Amino acid sequence: MAELESCPFCGNTSNLDLQFREAKGTRRGYYDAAIYCRKCYCYGPRVRSENVIGKRALVDGRNEIPALPYKDAMRKAALEKWNGRIGK
Repeated sequence: MAELESCPFCGNTSNLDLQFREAKGTRRGYYDAAIYCRKCYCYGPRVRSENVIGKRALVDGRNEIPALPYKDAMRKAALEKWNGRIGK
């Protein structure tokens, strides 16, 4: 997987993370994901599970996040959006 580029606001490279959350205004099983900076709290573009995998994401019941195959696809899409931003 490609490396994350630095935060466009603070330049942070080491404290970037991936966040999953249940998508607002949708039925259970739809999630979105985004890369965010833990230093300045900048969020990258959100990717929605139905746009990445074309359907509801099966949920890992223990953690209430998408199951691993869906999580990996969403992670890759979020990383591409973060690195593909304008003004690099």
